[in-house]
Amino acid sequence: PLVASAPVFWSDAQAQNLNLKAVVGSAGIGSSAFLKKFGAKGVQGVYDVEAPAIANMSTKNLTASVRSDLTTLLSQYKAASGVPCLVQCGDALGGAYDLVKYVLPGAVASGSVTPDSIRAAAAKVNVPVGGTPQGFGLKFNASGENADAQSVIMQWQNGVLQVVYPTNLALAPPQYPMPSWSQR
Repeated sequence: PLVASAPVFWSDAQAQNLNLKAVVGSAGIGSSAFLKKFGAKGVQGVYDVEAPAIANMSTKNLTASVRSDLTTLLSQYKAASGVPCLVQCGDALGGAYDLVKYVLPGAVASGSVTPDSIRAAAAKVNVPVGGTPQGFGLKFNASGENADAQSVIMQWQNGVLQVVYPTNLALAPPQYPMPSWSQR
């Protein structure tokens, strides 16, 4: 519902000339479909908070190996899809990368790849900040969640979903306040 609700909300905000200093959302706001529906001027200044749009974040604090792998993966994704790897793509790419690079080798080394060996391998993973494509660390807690994962703040700026916070992943500073509908 959140992905489908984002364009409905934004269409209504425009129709009713709802001028806010900031709009912070998630899910559908971070998709290329949102940009396509409303255009660069229509989405200007809208914030999105979730995992990073990895195509539009700073990679300077990533390890050299991850930075190299990410450059290759981003270029392959854009060539195949025609759009940059934003939030949902980044979640999928980051999760698959972390599973294949950090978790599965431990399960394979145990001699048997089973749900239990995968859980046991995951419990041993401890990747520092900058060691994953999304920029955060990787350390699973007792419930299986990545305790080192973090959300980031992104903002649509000139048709690009830019990471604006945290500063180690940001490519641009946040712009505030948002332009009114008459300024778009």
